[in-house]
Amino acid sequence: MAESSKPKAPGSTKRPQHPAFPSEREILIDRQLTEAMNSPGWRNLKGKGRKLDLDPPPGVPPDMVMAHKIMEDANVQPSWLEDRTALLAKIESRRGQWRQWFRHLDRSHAHATRLHEDWAERVRREVADLNREIRDLNLALPLWRLEVVPLRPEDEIAEASTATGND
Repeated sequence: MAESSKPKAPGSTKRPQHPAFPSEREILIDRQLTEAMNSPGWRNLKGKGRKLDLDPPPGVPPDMVMAHKIMEDANVQPSWLEDRTALLAKIESRRGQWRQWFRHLDRSHAHATRLHEDWAERVRREVADLNREIRDLNLALPLWRLEVVPLRPEDEIAEASTATGND
């Protein structure tokens, strides 16, 4: 019987592995898998016994599904979501300050009207600053449903002027 006429790859002296017999690599992999499955960490896996959710999350672009999954598993939020949360907290903090400032206006003062106008002008300036931050954030948001609605200065002044309670 003649040898095969196919040329062998340079440096290749091994015989091809017969499919019925595992290679050394396959034996090693099987051994490592068996050791891992018998370890305590394998028995206490998060979500054990539950069906895997392999559907991509709604609203996540296809090229971001893997990154989304990794961040979700690591319990990390995307930076734009953290920025949105921080901005909403900042808005609520400012609203509390505006209510507090209004409550502390001395209405018996001779210049009470002027003090109220100064307070309202300060609120307008701060609302304008917040609206710039809102605009910048909204441009970075990937989902329009998460858009933050810009503030209206006169609504904020009216709300702070009529609010009661302690902040």
